[in-house]
Amino acid sequence: DAFFIRQAGALDNGASSWQMSDLRIGTTFLDVAPPPPPGEILVVFDSADGFRIPEGTSQTVTATALNGVEPYVFSWSSTLSTEFYTTSSNTFTILDTAPTGSFSATINVTDDDLVETNQTINFEVATTYAVSIGTLTNGSVTTFPAGTAFAGDTVNLSATPDEGYILDAFTVTGDDASTIPVTSASFTMPAQPVTVSASFLLNAASLTLAGY
Repeated sequence: DAFFIRQAGALDNGASSWQMSDLRIGTTFLDVAPPPPPGEILVVFDSADGFRIPEGTSQTVTATALNGVEPYVFSWSSTLSTEFYTTSSNTFTILDTAPTGSFSATINVTDDDLVETNQTINFEVATTYAVSIGTLTNGSVTTFPAGTAFAGDTVNLSATPDEGYILDAFTVTGDDASTIPVTSASFTMPAQPVTVSASFLLNAASLTLAGY
């Protein structure tokens, strides 16, 4: 929030004084989300709703209860089968044996006044595919993300030519030998491993400077 005093208009004829009638007094207000009503429990997760993890990896989600009366009692349920996750108080752990797919986890929170609430977080376990760098001459290439990517992700490419060379073009080849389109030094990851390569040309400007 802010309080302000503002002059109503410019002073006439370069006058060096003004009157109270020349001022406007007011306030401005910022939009701030209101706190939950007293007695209503707020639950927040340390992961974004709809987060994604690679198949074969594990991840723990922590829920924090606010605005209630401690201590809290927590319980979890999930659309993921019970053999693929563990829980402990306010934490939910997806095991590295979990299958691919879209799932949700719901936490039930009860405070010491027996006020109760539920909150759900959605997540996906997805396959990642290898992003490899081919054999290069006269320069190097890096990718982001590096090493692996989810199908549908945008993979950004960066080239570092050796001295005296410039980048000619990037080439991305799928595991099935298909050519993956590259636009503005990026490509969309297909549902298969890919190999990234690049060609480099002699820099004509550097040759001219060298006297060739």
